[in-house]
Amino acid sequence: MRGFRGATDTEADLSGRLQADLEYLDGWTIWRDVQIMFATFTVLVHDRAF
Repeated sequence: MRGFRGATDTEADLSGRLQADLEYLDGWTIWRDVQIMFATFTVLVHDRAF
């Protein structure tokens, strides 16, 4: 995780989020999306998820 979720209170936050998005797009593969979905599912079913 990169830590760029939520509000962008400063220009540095916005710049960091944009940079992370561009890196994601540049390195996109279907396998990477499958890994993200699996990690998300794992977090959601964990007993302390909520």
